[in-house]
Amino acid sequence: MWGDHVFVTAATEAGASCQAITIDRKSGEVLWNTEVHRQVPGPKRAQNSCATPAPVSDGERVYAGDGSQKGTSVAAETGPTMIRG
Repeated sequence: MWGDHVFVTAATEAGASCQAITIDRKSGEVLWNTEVHRQVPGPKRAQNSCATPAPVSDGERVYAGDGSQKGTSVAAETGPTMIRG
């Protein structure tokens, strides 16, 4: 969370598409929803989803892990500008 922005991650039912999403804390409106990576889903614990890693923000970027050593960051205000690590 940063200011009135709540950051979450989501994945498709099959887990191939992973999104970073920002929701306005006051209105509940989705401000942006962008695919941050595509993956071939691998094994996972039954209680987890393919979007288990929680996103974090420094107020400028939102950082979303993909379950590997890599990650992606997106602009906190706009979403779609991405840097993959």
